Amino acid sequence: MEATRRVCVVTGFPLSGRFCVLDIETALAEEAIAIADRTRRDTFERISLHSIVAVSTLTFQRDEAGAFGGFELSSLQSASSDEADLLMRLDRVLTPVHDAGGGLLTFNGKAHDLPTIERRAARHWLFDILVLPGWSGRQSPRHLDLMLPDPDDRVGRWPSLADACAGFGLSTAVVRGPSARVVGDASAKSQVDVVATFLLHLYAASRDDRSPGPLLAGWTALSGYLAGPKVRAPHLVPFAEHPHVAVAKRLSGRIPPRRPESPA
Repeated sequence: MEATRRVCVVTGFPLSGRFCVLDIETALAEEAIAIADRTRRDTFERISLHSIVAVSTLTFQRDEAGAFGGFELSSLQSASSDEADLLMRLDRVLTPVHDAGGGLLTFNGKAHDLPTIERRAARHWLFDILVLPGWSGRQSPRHLDLMLPDPDDRVGRWPSLADACAGFGLSTAVVRGPSARVVGDASAKSQVDVVATFLLHLYAASRDDRSPGPLLAGWTALSGYLAGPKVRAPHLVPFAEHPHVAVAKRLSGRIPPRRPESPA
């Protein structure tokens, strides 16, 4: 059976194959503000007036044994690319993962990221890109929203990404410092958020497996990627050098990444 066909029997979300973590950053669009109703004072909260200023993706592979690899962190920011070009380039990243049956990971992606991407693509008449039926919609099985893991759960209050991570001892603060790479503020924020979302996924996967195996294997592999010369940046170092990483490295060889009785 192909790796991309291995899925959780409960949710239908893939357990192996190729995956993509997605996060977007938005800001008020000047053209929209210029013609919007200015008598309302809640302008910033009106998401329809926002455009996408940055987007980050973290793609990775998880094999049937539960091992992680093939990480690729990518960011685009409207300061260096107009929004239409940003969306077309994002389509080139997402489409191969989607079409291969891979899974999408977001935090509040069902209510925010994907609807905003679709709306802004329509603004630029880009109706033929980012058509991702396997990931769109509240019940899509191949899209795991870590803020809303159960789409039928009607609890009224959801945590922010920062709070959800803080509960596990993780900070989503953007730490700045000297770096050879120029990363804009919006891109740095989205990079931190995709890495944090990936780590939340590891906690969820370990919970489902009833074993720390996914967390140990995934964080160890991620830390090696983030600490490498291709990525290393001050705002991502806290994830690579977190105290939990040393624990993960010490234990990762002793606990299998996936329990044999995990659903398939």
